Amino acid sequence: MNKEESSKKIKVAFFPYKISMWDSLESIWEATDRDESCECQVIPIPYYSKNADGEIEKEHYEGAAFAKKVPIIDYQTYFLEQEMPDVMYIHNPYDQNNRLTSVHPDFYSSRLKKYADQLIYLPYYT
Repeated sequence: MNKEESSKKIKVAFFPYKISMWDSLESIWEATDRDESCECQVIPIPYYSKNADGEIEKEHYEGAAFAKKVPIIDYQTYFLEQEMPDVMYIHNPYDQNNRLTSVHPDFYSSRLKKYADQLIYLPYYT
């Protein structure tokens, strides 16, 4: 391993969609953010509520609700193809199959896993 490889930071990206569920990822973000070998990114993503027929009714985005201590990145300016995080954390792996909500299709787990070495699902209740 050369000097450049040993000094390369691990890029860790968090993709929360509901502020009410951030607490399931927050302690991991805090620990990772303190780790000097890591570069943390928090990218709140939009989600959609669905009606009883499973059709999308309304878009929601809660990025502004995060505490000021959490430096967020606007999902509209975040490009997976360029960022290529080493590790990604999500708390909604259901993509279009969730009956109540759906995250934006650009952030479906089926797409995210193409751009990271590790895609980690952390259930909200954990």
